[in-house]
Amino acid sequence: MQLTATRLSLTTTLWASLALIATAGLGGAWLGYAEDIDSLGIARSLEAIQAGGYERSRVYGVPLYELFAAGMDAVGGLVLVNLGSAVFCAGACYALWQTLRRAGGPAAPFALLAAMSQPLILINASAMMETAAVVLCVCVGLWAAVEAATSRRWTWIWIAATACALGVASRPDAVLFALAVGFALALEARPDWHRLVLILAAFAVCGLAALGLYGVMNGGYAFVSQVAVTQDEAGRSFGRAVLGAITVVSLPGALILAGLTALALKAPRSAARHILAAPPAKRVLVWIAIAAGGLYAARFLALPDELEYLLPAALAVHAALGAFAPRAPMIALALCLMLSSIVQIALFTRQGSEVTFTGPSLQPGALVQDWDARAHNRWLRDPQTTGVLAALAGVPGAQRDNTHLWLNGVAFEGGAIAIGQDQLYRFSPTGAAIDPHVLANYRHVLVCQAPLVLRRGWRVLQPLEWSPLDPAQLVAGCRRITPQALPDAASPSDAG
Repeated sequence: MQLTATRLSLTTTLWASLALIATAGLGGAWLGYAEDIDSLGIARSLEAIQAGGYERSRVYGVPLYELFAAGMDAVGGLVLVNLGSAVFCAGACYALWQTLRRAGGPAAPFALLAAMSQPLILINASAMMETAAVVLCVCVGLWAAVEAATSRRWTWIWIAATACALGVASRPDAVLFALAVGFALALEARPDWHRLVLILAAFAVCGLAALGLYGVMNGGYAFVSQVAVTQDEAGRSFGRAVLGAITVVSLPGALILAGLTALALKAPRSAARHILAAPPAKRVLVWIAIAAGGLYAARFLALPDELEYLLPAALAVHAALGAFAPRAPMIALALCLMLSSIVQIALFTRQGSEVTFTGPSLQPGALVQDWDARAHNRWLRDPQTTGVLAALAGVPGAQRDNTHLWLNGVAFEGGAIAIGQDQLYRFSPTGAAIDPHVLANYRHVLVCQAPLVLRRGWRVLQPLEWSPLDPAQLVAGCRRITPQALPDAASPSDAG
């Protein structure tokens, strides 16, 4: 009777989660490229693929997703590519539902709702990014792992290994999730040595095949040193990682998870006995969550650049909580995550390079900010807007230069770039220039009073401050300077 009630409740939350994903996917599919600059890199890659060649979208490439995006774009353009991400997220929702349905647990329905209402899931449900494909592979991997732990059929082991390999082919750091699943299944296989060998063989074959793809594409694995560790000093990197982890689950959600952790640590032996006495379907989720949590925490501490890096571990933790956590805190967590897409608590504000703690304030939530930023960036790429900016920058009629995907401005052929006043500090020799030789790249810099490229916001617990612009406002609020004047222009005295 208990299991039947859980299944009925799980079915309800399945449909609720699918409705959230459909709303986010359909609502954002027409907003163009994702807010992440890597989306433009993927656009450049799929153009090369459609022309019969190949160009990596970033240092290492994401080959499986690049091929998918190229095919979808050829059929239905960017809108179809974005809708494909919604389909991936819907498939992930179904796979996680099967996982929790098999494992059971009083909080399973609310763990499903919490996992699928994470802002990162809803944002990427309409984004031309590989994240949704990785999420699908992770959830299929969790489902297959639960089935493999409770079934003697070897096919589930190969399904789990294949899902993990496809995740790695979609993004290389998914190898950490593959290691976590392989470890968990191997732990559950003891003392059946034949099954243990089969698990190790399946994950070795699939994992090496996926990793070998990157070795062939990049002529080795030297690229790892370029993308594995941040260049920030250790204290700042640690702070960014901690704030990023909090942001993924929302500030109230982080407090709920901290309370659950404290409850488990209060009686560790009792918690351990409870886990060890549980059925294999539940135990394997705990082993995956522990292993993935540790591996991805280390990965994020080393390079806390994108919150999406934590999604595989977050999904594994939600699945484990669904199997063991009480219902009340999981209901609260699900509500916090759903609300964080609409409204968020900001703690900081930014003025140029300075970040100030201002205390809690309510701001538009993650999904609202993402849609605002994408709508603004789509307007920024409109030919009329870029034509006005090019003329103001001193290169009338010049085309946008997409060979250099500048994070904080719009570059043009002819050696000009338009940036917002808020990003001017990045061009100062004493500022945090992303590109060390940026001053040598441009003959003219157009500085606009209003921000041009909108990014970060909720991801760093800050508001996304902007207002709609039109070309007339651009003309009134821009000034052109030469690179030689940039150190003076970037000084605090010229901040207005």
